[in-house]
This record gives sequence, C-alpha cells and structure tokens, in this order.
Amino acid sequence: MIIEGRADVDLMDFYRILTRCIDQDCYSLTIRQLEVFLTCYLLDEDHTVRRLSSRLRVAKPAISRMLDHLVEEGLIERRADASDRRSVIFGRTCAGQEFLERIAKPVL
Repeated sequence: MIIEGRADVDLMDFYRILTRCIDQDCYSLTIRQLEVFLTCYLLDEDHTVRRLSSRLRVAKPAISRMLDHLVEEGLIERRADASDRRSVIFGRTCAGQEFLERIAKPVL
C-alpha cells in the first residue's frame, strides 16, 4: 500500500518498533506512555508535568499517572528542580536508555 511517497515504509517502521516494544515483554506500556517516554528521551529539554501536558495536549493528571508508571518501571527518574523547589523534573535512566536502544535498532 502506498500512501504519499514513503509513508507506507514509515508505517512499517512504526509497526516493527511497536512489535519490538511488545516483544521486549519486560515493560508494559500503552501507546501514550510510550509517547511520553520517547518525548523525554528524544527532546533535549527539562521535562515537567506542565511542559509534557502542553506539548502532548494531555491533561496534567493523565501525564502524572503516565510518569508514575514510567518511574515505577525504572524508565524515567524524578529529580528536584534546583531553580524551583516546587517543580519536579523527569529525566532519563540507564534502564530507559537501554530500552530505547533495543527498540530503536535499525529496521530492516
């Protein structure tokens, strides 16, 4: 199936990445949790509930629940914001980096 040039290839890449995520079997992530995870790993900025909520157009309570799950899985860590003690920044972990590398292997 061809959809506007290479879109069919991109969809197959997406399919293979999703399949890899499921095959990993060590983490149980929804598509939305995967989106939050990838946003935290692929965008080089401080990630807060407010910023993620705005960027992904998802309510802050929903983002908080997704982040809680990612923290429980060890894929994301919480740390205090040095410039604002009321704020929490979410960052990368070694386990999360390893997971990202496994699912992002070149797609054949």
